[in-house]
Amino acid sequence: MRLLILIVIILFSGTISPLMSQRVTVSPEILLRDDYSYTLLGNVSDKILLVRNKGVGQTLSIYNDGLGFIQEIPLNYEDRRVNLIGFVTTENDFNSYYTFRSKGVEYIKSVKMSPMGEVFYEDTIFVRPDAYVSEFYKFAGSKNDRYVAIYNIQDDKSLRVILYDNQELELLFESILSAEGVSMRKDLEQLTVKEDGTIGILFEKYNSSFRKEGHHYRLMTLDKQGNLTDEIFPFYGALTNDVGLLDAEKGNFNIAGLYGQNEDISNGYFIFMEDSIRKFEFPEKMLEDATVKTKRKIDGLQNYLLYDIVQRKDGGYIFIMEANKEYYRTTDMRNIRGNAVRGNVTDYYNEDIVVLSISPVGELTWATVLPKKQFSQDDDGAYSSFFTFKTPSKMHFIFNDEIKNNNTVSEYVINPAGVFERNSVLSTAYQKLKLRLRNAIQISPTSYLLISERNNRVNIVKIEY
Repeated sequence: MRLLILIVIILFSGTISPLMSQRVTVSPEILLRDDYSYTLLGNVSDKILLVRNKGVGQTLSIYNDGLGFIQEIPLNYEDRRVNLIGFVTTENDFNSYYTFRSKGVEYIKSVKMSPMGEVFYEDTIFVRPDAYVSEFYKFAGSKNDRYVAIYNIQDDKSLRVILYDNQELELLFESILSAEGVSMRKDLEQLTVKEDGTIGILFEKYNSSFRKEGHHYRLMTLDKQGNLTDEIFPFYGALTNDVGLLDAEKGNFNIAGLYGQNEDISNGYFIFMEDSIRKFEFPEKMLEDATVKTKRKIDGLQNYLLYDIVQRKDGGYIFIMEANKEYYRTTDMRNIRGNAVRGNVTDYYNEDIVVLSISPVGELTWATVLPKKQFSQDDDGAYSSFFTFKTPSKMHFIFNDEIKNNNTVSEYVINPAGVFERNSVLSTAYQKLKLRLRNAIQISPTSYLLISERNNRVNIVKIEY
């Protein structure tokens, strides 16, 4: 185990602030040989857990709170070829959800385990006979970790939805949904589970220049008993570029997002409130700051996507957006024998962050642009983007300055008034670390976990403030 104490100088408003420190702890290295995938579960009780899926067989790597390695044990599922769907961690245990097939029957199961891998409870959630081909299931959970929705598209007209109570360990319902005029494959935008177990399924129709006069959202809602309600959110004559289905603090669900003149440029944000969708243009000063590097004047945000919508305690919202571009190109390369071959390359650009603070009635309180420039190739942007670390009084936006082996990790710290400062968090030079910040997990108001993956080797990293 390596323990690094990093001292950084904070620059803010042209003055030098007092010294602050982050404590960075790194686990022993894990060599990935035949691993199909891995999942960082975070902390359970006083342990930190990592699940390794080897395709045929799964293991649980167990660490203490200081990332000292304790042991690795096999996860004894019924079949070594299970398909892991998802995990839910609680204070003292964790649930794994998975499927497997046996003799033409497919099973969806849940197993509750201790942080040392002891099985507390097993439950068969759903059985599908005549299952000669495995189905692909998706997973969504409520913020309080009590309810889990497992769902998959049956065909273009039907969607199977399963709701499970992770606390009482019981199946609440299994239902197959269909709706006239809705394509499950093309129109399904998002599925969200509220803290009371209500499921919201959002569909989008006719969001194109040629059909925008009929553009609308459709929300199907299932309560814990499986009772269905269906409503339309009209957006006639306008286009939207991104949308989020929110678990509203009061009432049922809410939708919010970005609207624009075409698929690439967003001109403002929208929120559904008081039985109608309200649109608000982006402020001119924010657009000037966000487009200062462009060679031509743009009256909107180009190639920006919603990273998150955070709901404020007063019922307002924090919109977080990021400039995101992907370019596919063909280039000439040489193979191992020196022969010229044609190859495909994907370039990933993850650039500036835009943050909007919005009041409960939809009015803009403040807006700011956080400059960032990241570029990588053929890595699916795994080391790009950022992680949002939230405390009661501030938000930290943490990111790799550059996508390379020896790199500086930086952060923007923004307060409730929109005032921000930029800090250095750590340097990975000579530490053999390459951090996947976008997949970090906050485990307390003062610490978070993340993975370093470099040269087929993995470390767990813990950062404490």
